This record gives sequence, C-alpha cells and structure tokens, in this order.
Amino acid sequence: MIQSLLFIIFGRKIRDKDYGPSYPSHCPRCDNGVYYHAYKWRSWAHIFWIPLIPWFSNKELVCPICNAGFELERDEFKKATELVNDAQQYRERQLSHEEFAYSVHDFEEDVSFIDEPLDVDEFTESLEVDEIGGEEDVELEQTPAE
Repeated sequence: MIQSLLFIIFGRKIRDKDYGPSYPSHCPRCDNGVYYHAYKWRSWAHIFWIPLIPWFSNKELVCPICNAGFELERDEFKKATELVNDAQQYRERQLSHEEFAYSVHDFEEDVSFIDEPLDVDEFTESLEVDEIGGEEDVELEQTPAE
C-alpha cells in the first residue's frame, strides 16, 4: 500500500521599503552629514513561499551610509514620510529654505529621539553634490545667536 507523504515548507520572509531621504542630520556613528531615510520592514510567516501572517514590523530612520538609525512609533513614522515629500521638493528647489526648515522643526518637535528641536532662525544648510555617485551630502550647522 502506498502511503502519501505530506510535508509543508514554511518559514519567514522579510519585506522592506525605503520611502526615501527625509531628515537631514549629522550621523554620530559614521560622522557624515546625511538625509536619514524613512525605512519600514515587515517579517511574514509563509507556507510554500506565500506570505500569510505578518510576524513583526519595524519603522525606522536609517543613515544611508552606516545603517545606524532610530526606531519610530507609528505617528512618528507618518511624520517622517511626510518629511520625505518636503525633502524631495526642497532638493528640487520647489520648497524654500525657510519652508523646509519649518518642516524639519515640526518633525523634530513630534519625535521622541530629539531632545531639543531645531531653532529655525539659526538653521543654515549647505549641500554638496558628489559628481560620481549623484548623492547629496548634507552639512548642518547651527550658528550662534547674536
């Protein structure tokens, strides 16, 4: 008599999404001025490589150079994705320096990992474009109040 064998292939799969550059800051780990990327990843339990059940999810701001980052709550991540649009418009010169500074200030007021939000009146920023990679590095400095 032939017995039928049933085996199930199961496991875990990770899916991720990079929403793009959002928060300009200085990374303390790699010592670079960067736009932190809004990044979301989710782990799924799967059977026969078909994702069925979300297992775990994480939302972060991540340095694109060294992958250091800050974990965000749901509402903080929503603000970070809104800042992605503002950063895109700012880099394309569709948003003024002052408007972008206010967007960054509003974001910093709403997130838990920033102790002291940016003072908009003291915010200065210069962009340097790397001709080889096409990436933009950000240098931020806060000038002392006079």
